[in-house]
Amino acid sequence: MISFEPQALEKAAAKLDETGADLVIFDVYQYFMKTQTQEVIANRYSGDRVYTLKENPEMITRILNAAWNKMYRRSLFEDNGITFTRSVICTRIWGQPISPVES
Repeated sequence: MISFEPQALEKAAAKLDETGADLVIFDVYQYFMKTQTQEVIANRYSGDRVYTLKENPEMITRILNAAWNKMYRRSLFEDNGITFTRSVICTRIWGQPISPVES
């Protein structure tokens, strides 16, 4: 089970607005029901600055490949023509390796 700290989504939305970034990555907590323990899945990058793939191309392979620890600006998808079919499961989309494309 994955959980967020209280107000995590509000904080992520505020960070998108504050920075103008297309993506905010945040920490989540994984809860193990069998052992009743919790583990933080921490973001490796500081929230004190904005990172770009141009300056930090290694991010493409170092960020956790999951949708549930990120908030995306809707215009990132709309402006780049990124669409998904209704039957696609989010882990299949974000669980696949991706490559940066220079335009």
